[in-house]
Amino acid sequence: MARRLWASYTKALVERPVTTNILTGGSLGFTGDIVCQLAMERQERMDWRRCLAMTAFGTVYSGNVSYWVYKSYSLFLPTALLKTPLREGLSCSAIDNFVHVPLLYTPCFYIMTEVIRGATFKEAQDAFKTSGPNSIVACWAMWLPYQAVNFGYVAPAYRTAFMNIGCLVWNVILDFIANNPPKEGLVLAESQYEEARGVLTVGA
Repeated sequence: MARRLWASYTKALVERPVTTNILTGGSLGFTGDIVCQLAMERQERMDWRRCLAMTAFGTVYSGNVSYWVYKSYSLFLPTALLKTPLREGLSCSAIDNFVHVPLLYTPCFYIMTEVIRGATFKEAQDAFKTSGPNSIVACWAMWLPYQAVNFGYVAPAYRTAFMNIGCLVWNVILDFIANNPPKEGLVLAESQYEEARGVLTVGA
């Protein structure tokens, strides 16, 4: 059963990549927020507007915008970095982490999710200034080694599944950081990242 579902999913990724990625992004955003609110933060009641915001961002940005952004990375890389999956994967990861994430992905995340939850544009900007830097550093802490493992050691047939697992974990971590801002200035994002990962481990 699981193999059939996975075969259907990988087939859909090939035949209808945009639609499949949009649905995947929305599903991971929705699931990630439920895990964050109920398992990590131990909320007694779900904040469904927050869940809507995370689902919307996962659908519109992670599932759609990011798909087209990722496809463009190889256009900027020299031929030498495209010779092996490991070189190409790590090079694309570097572009993603040090260009896309700080300049586009993270600002859009805070502006979009905060506005959907009822904040003004100014309040959304303030949220980004408060928690955005921590989110960016946490992204580096997770995705740089994760991508190295994915492209260096995971068999090609399982890379999509491995990436989806990473995206789910990342959605939970990003959600946690965004909704638990540091109380006294900027703290090291690694501490929030480790706290979030620790709760996930205990919950598992």
